[in-house]
Amino acid sequence: MQKKRLFKLIGGVMAAGALFGCAGARVPAASTLSVGSADCTPVTYHKIAASAASRPDWILTVPPDKEGRHFLIGISGYHATEQEGRSEAIRYARAEFARYIGVQVAELEEYASAIYGKASGVLDPTISGKSQSSQETNELVSRVKPKEWYFEKQQGVCRGQESGVAYQYFVLADVPVEEYEKVQAEKENRRIKKEAELAREEERIEKEIKDLAASHQTALLEAEALLAKGDPMLALALLQADWSRLYDAERGLQAKGSGGLEQIHSMQRDIPIRVGRVQSALLVDPGRTGISISEGESGIIEIPAWVWYQQEGQVFPLSGIPLLLEGGEGLVAHGKSDSEGRVVFSVKGIIPGEYTIMIDPQAFPLVYVRDVMAKVGATLSVSGYTPDMAGAAKAATLQLFAGPSLKPLPATHVVMGSVRYGETRLGSEFGKRLESLIESEAVKVPQVVLIRRQATRGLDALAKADKARSIGMADRQITPQIMPMNSPAMQAEMDGAEAALEANFSLEGDAVVISLKLVQSRTGRIVSASRAKIDRGLIPADLQLLPPSRPDLLAPVSADLPGAIHLELTTQRADGSTFAAGEKMEYYLSTNRDAYLLLLYEDAARHLIQLYPNDRSGNGFQKADDYIKIPNEAASYDFTVMSPFGVEQVFAFAATSPFPILSSRELASGLKVLEQSLPEVAAKLRAYGRQPGVAYGEANVVVTTVKE
Repeated sequence: MQKKRLFKLIGGVMAAGALFGCAGARVPAASTLSVGSADCTPVTYHKIAASAASRPDWILTVPPDKEGRHFLIGISGYHATEQEGRSEAIRYARAEFARYIGVQVAELEEYASAIYGKASGVLDPTISGKSQSSQETNELVSRVKPKEWYFEKQQGVCRGQESGVAYQYFVLADVPVEEYEKVQAEKENRRIKKEAELAREEERIEKEIKDLAASHQTALLEAEALLAKGDPMLALALLQADWSRLYDAERGLQAKGSGGLEQIHSMQRDIPIRVGRVQSALLVDPGRTGISISEGESGIIEIPAWVWYQQEGQVFPLSGIPLLLEGGEGLVAHGKSDSEGRVVFSVKGIIPGEYTIMIDPQAFPLVYVRDVMAKVGATLSVSGYTPDMAGAAKAATLQLFAGPSLKPLPATHVVMGSVRYGETRLGSEFGKRLESLIESEAVKVPQVVLIRRQATRGLDALAKADKARSIGMADRQITPQIMPMNSPAMQAEMDGAEAALEANFSLEGDAVVISLKLVQSRTGRIVSASRAKIDRGLIPADLQLLPPSRPDLLAPVSADLPGAIHLELTTQRADGSTFAAGEKMEYYLSTNRDAYLLLLYEDAARHLIQLYPNDRSGNGFQKADDYIKIPNEAASYDFTVMSPFGVEQVFAFAATSPFPILSSRELASGLKVLEQSLPEVAAKLRAYGRQPGVAYGEANVVVTTVKE
């Protein structure tokens, strides 16, 4: 009883809504009628006839359910033919039927197939040209039966003229109440099945997400372990694979409209955090100084860069990382880091400007990681220098101290060494000026402390430096690995520097190439090197470029002969140094055996002067390992550089027996000018040293003196 009242309420509301909807809002198909040769609007309608004297009550009030039947009302719009009006009215009634049973019109076919399927035997096999689904739908809809019809014939009027006749149809239809119950039963059946399917799907999704969570946690733990070991690239590969698994699972759930997406999104949020940690710890290092190139440089330039991973205060070099060098016009060069995290880009014809060094994002398959890696980079400044002496000195000095910014400088406390021509021991005015320019640039390098060279040395400093070589002169077995006292390495040791800055220059066509190197104190190991070019046309014309010619420069005999005496001879600077006018020179001499010493000085004019022994030094006998200084504080002379300028040298001779007296004339200072040349004197002394029972040795130091 209660269900019937519900039917009446639904039917009444629907019928009333349909009625007023049609009368107020629906526009008949013939609302625009032809008047003469033009369309006429608007059209108004006046009833001129009807199928009954008055409208039936059922048009306004839907009859209640009766004898298991439910009543529906269908109303058409205005139509030009009666057939069109009748068809629309019954269609409307059947649409009301769909709403009555609680489904969409589009679902009628689906429910008809479920209720009146093939096995139901309700299909009419005599109906040709219709699909089975269409017949099933018709079977359900055909239960809506028209009971009573009512129509009205309307006269259309437009602008005061009759414009045609239209028909409006009303139908009272009924349908068995049991249809509602059948559809509701089918709905309940579907609901139960769907809930079962949903339960199974939820179980499957729950297991899938559980497995995903387990593999996700494993990937995170393994990635953390790799990061702790300083292997971020393998960690990124794990995170990429994990992201792909989660992404595929997310797409699958979205396609099915299933739940579990929030758990996957929660896991996905873990990955950007880890990738961000990797990205923030990666560093592309363009070096602590930029790159300087000579104006007009068209050759191949090698540009170094490094890639690091910073983890808990430690820095790890990363190998196998693809890096790109990009400029304003795109890719310039590419390379891959070695075991020290270093990449060397070989670039031809690079021009000054700002360049970007970045990790190649295309090396990462996952788009998200690719986007993150694209943000890891650094700016490299390439500057051009004028290829004159000052420009080349600046460029070469900066490059000498270039290197990765996250690593210490090869040396911070540096002393200037000698500047020599090629592989010789000779300098020149050009070399002396270049020396000053290099010193002035070295003091500008951040963190570099340039130690000024000592004007004089105490003998205790020489003895201390000698012992620093781990073996005294008296016990020394001469080996190439032991640096001589006149080497830049040992001079740097005495000056308290970490390294000596040496320079060489040579000719290459129309250019002068300067080569700088940092030589580690004591060991002599080269820790850094650089080069730059000077246009010969930019060198002052009055500046002496090449050393003074000395083809007959005498070399000492080898100290490696059995029983030979080993001498250490040096100035307060390294061998091959250049002294300018007004500077003073001092000489320091030591031997590994008790011996008689002879020290000869040959000036630029090839005058040969005996410095030691002299009238204040006795017979020249010297104990092993003791250094002598010439001139010492008590001497009545000094060596102040003055004209004539050129190549000079000091030769030291040692023997276990006193040397023969050499022919000479004595100077007022107590020194002696020998009457023979250095080669003649050396030949005589060497013959003496070959006598039985006499141990012998030689050493020399070469210097160049210039006017400035």
